Amino acid sequence: MAPPSQWLRGTVKAVHSGDTLLVMGAAAGGPPPEKTLILSSLKAPKLGRRDGATKDEPFAWESREFLRKKCIGKECVFRTDYRVEQIGNREFGSVFMDKENVALTVAANGWAKVNPVGTQKSPYFDDLQQAEKAAVEKGTGMWNKDPAALEAAVRDLPTEDLAGMELLARVGKGKPLSGIVEGVLNGSLLRVTLLPTFNSALVALAGVQAPSMNRRSGENGAAGEGPEPFALQARHFSEVRALHREVRIVLEGVDKYNNLFGNVLYPQGEEVMDLAQQLVQHGMAKCAEWSLNMMTQGATKLRELERTSKQKREGIWTGYVPPVTNTAKLSDKFTGVVIEVVSGDCVIVMDKASRTERRVTLSSLRAPRMGTRDRKPDGWAPEAKEFTRKLLIGKEVSVNMEYTRKLQPQAPVANPSQPVRDMMAFGNIMVKEKGEEVQVAEQVVKNGLASVVRHRTDEERSSIYDKLLEAEEEAKKARKNLHSGKEAPMHRLNDVSLPQNSSRAKQYLPSFKRSGKMTAICEYVISGHRLKLFIPKEGATIVFAPSGVRAPSRPSQDRK
Repeated sequence: MAPPSQWLRGTVKAVHSGDTLLVMGAAAGGPPPEKTLILSSLKAPKLGRRDGATKDEPFAWESREFLRKKCIGKECVFRTDYRVEQIGNREFGSVFMDKENVALTVAANGWAKVNPVGTQKSPYFDDLQQAEKAAVEKGTGMWNKDPAALEAAVRDLPTEDLAGMELLARVGKGKPLSGIVEGVLNGSLLRVTLLPTFNSALVALAGVQAPSMNRRSGENGAAGEGPEPFALQARHFSEVRALHREVRIVLEGVDKYNNLFGNVLYPQGEEVMDLAQQLVQHGMAKCAEWSLNMMTQGATKLRELERTSKQKREGIWTGYVPPVTNTAKLSDKFTGVVIEVVSGDCVIVMDKASRTERRVTLSSLRAPRMGTRDRKPDGWAPEAKEFTRKLLIGKEVSVNMEYTRKLQPQAPVANPSQPVRDMMAFGNIMVKEKGEEVQVAEQVVKNGLASVVRHRTDEERSSIYDKLLEAEEEAKKARKNLHSGKEAPMHRLNDVSLPQNSSRAKQYLPSFKRSGKMTAICEYVISGHRLKLFIPKEGATIVFAPSGVRAPSRPSQDRK
């Protein structure tokens, strides 16, 4: 018989049953060494199989729970007392936490029997027998003789995993569930036992993707070269934080394959931590745009953490080289007055401080395009522009610039003297409406007059991107404007402001005189005394000059 090993220090990583622990050593540049120990001379009730092939032995769950709650995640001192070759050379040992003999505590609370069979025994065998005798006399733990306790001692286990859509429909999106993480398949995929039903479910972390443990190659999905880089580290990262811990699961959605996605919140001291955020922060996972869109909140936080992790070159981002993009981050805040509305998502703001005109396009939005002389406006474009005009024109706003984007090279313009824009500036605009600050972009999207851009992971985006996605979902559910499924309203437009249409303009004059006062929108200021006006009631665009007034003409292109 081999002598007992030396005493070693470790941390309890997992508790498989009422008498079996997984202890890990100190990490040194990767996942640390691990050892599975069965408490010497103890025999706890066996848990049933997840598929229902075998049932729990009486009090098996309670026995495991007692040991799990006592030991999981805690430091310990342990040693191997003996090995049994007949059962796969399994190791039996002694574990102490703060000078407390764990096996003795289990026996004293009646959650395991003392096994007298065999020549190899625990060094504390006599103490274990005395503790067991006292527990039997008290009827503690598995020695309980109460009929009600005995009837409830075996769990009624479901025989199948709960399907993602079924669980989501039963619980609801954004609703929390309690559970215990029973396995970590990779850093972002967990097997969870849901409480109190004991249903088993696979939960993928929403918004993130950790490296795969089973890399595939070839068209037929044959096994490839093993785990992806940092897959082992990512799995270990999640195991030491969540494995066999009680967690809160917030369901977010399912994909087309009925896979369940959610947030997993685990305890760390007095704090509650988000596992997905921790993975991304430490470079153990990347953001997954397709599941970020499921999230009700927290997507922006994940993107910020990923950006920081990339900058630090942590984990999977070791050696990361930023891709060349046509966007650049922009940090600039100013206040001003909106003097022109170009479209539903673009305005001209007069900066109060510099007295310069600044063109601002709303971040992460795409409103229908207004027309040109050669092209008709997109459907709902006039409605989008009019909504933004009524909300902003002439009002003081706060602007938070966020990023710029290079424009694609265009064909040479007909008039070379006109400035050519090669850069677009994007930002968020806040305006006071009924005494409260409102986000203009959010209002435009909520009314179904713009769509939210689906950015690539490495692209800059609006700081309120999550709110915009929520507003878009709200507009879709309400079937507003762009999302109504209806044809856009037809607009009868008669532009008689052009010189070649002067005869048509004269035809309108008698009608305008009879109408008296009319409402018009100034589309363009040609000069101090000449305005281009759109009259909604008539659907006509005219050139208007106030009578008895003359201002200096606009300079021609060849002179100042």
